[in-house]
Amino acid sequence: MNKTRQLLTNPFVTIAGAKALIYGLAALVLTSITGYFWQTRFDGVLDIHFGIQHPYHIYLFDLVISYVTLALVLYLAGLIFSRSGIRMIDVAGTVALARAPLLLAPLANTFSHSEAISEYMLGMLAGDEIAPPEFWQSALFGLSTLIIIALTIYVIILSYRAFSISVNLKGNRAVLIFIMGILVSEVVSKILIHNFIHPIF
Repeated sequence: MNKTRQLLTNPFVTIAGAKALIYGLAALVLTSITGYFWQTRFDGVLDIHFGIQHPYHIYLFDLVISYVTLALVLYLAGLIFSRSGIRMIDVAGTVALARAPLLLAPLANTFSHSEAISEYMLGMLAGDEIAPPEFWQSALFGLSTLIIIALTIYVIILSYRAFSISVNLKGNRAVLIFIMGILVSEVVSKILIHNFIHPIF
């Protein structure tokens, strides 16, 4: 496996611990900035939504809560199910780095025409007569949706590899534990975001 392919598919072989944490947190901050400028929220471990403009700290807190929740849940899962010695810095670093590709997600909103699509769908639900979006708008919205789905799958794959390496678990058992961990993280992060951020801000 050449270095470029390894960097894209499993960077945790060579980048881990504090170095991965620094890179991952830097990507998190940059993602919050691009999310702010292109109205893209990450309001859950597996959630990416285009929408209206919010204050900057909303985008940052979304990402922080989602990341910390996922890192803690996977760390606890490692402590429970792995027989190896596990360091929090390794889990925190690799999980942060695994979420770095989210930085690209807000770029998909630059051409998504999500506002036009949302306006049409809401009008249809309300029974209003509203002109459908142009074909090219629907096509670009479909393309942006595919990009978001691909990025989400990519981040999930990277997150699994980060988990597997940092807690030394492999095979079907590791996959099952990871799936349970990421589902628990999704639920917890959604609860925290909607009960902590929304009432305050």
